[in-house]
Amino acid sequence: MIQPEDNKTLDLLESPKRGRGRPATGKAMTAAERKRKSRLQAGALHTGSGFGTVQLNATISFEALLALRRSAIHRGLNVSQLIEQLAGFAYAEDLAGIGDDDAAFAVYNYSICDKSR
Repeated sequence: MIQPEDNKTLDLLESPKRGRGRPATGKAMTAAERKRKSRLQAGALHTGSGFGTVQLNATISFEALLALRRSAIHRGLNVSQLIEQLAGFAYAEDLAGIGDDDAAFAVYNYSICDKSR
């Protein structure tokens, strides 16, 4: 064995040189696996019970924002939970107005899906 500072003497047993680039970890993922992981982390992966959370951007008046905040505090919720409840109530009212009319429900369902894209 030679000293590390000695760059003149050759080593009798040459150590194998490591290849170029980053060493393999054995945990390589395919592109599909990486995309699925990013979707899971974003929370937008469709699961059996429904969709994950998505971000909603809306412009409302300052007074409406204050009203939402006050109402949420009054009910012990945060603003996101309150908006989800309000959307659920609106959906229930829409369904109650449709009743048992299958054709009207199909038109209603199509209009919702068409506008969300």
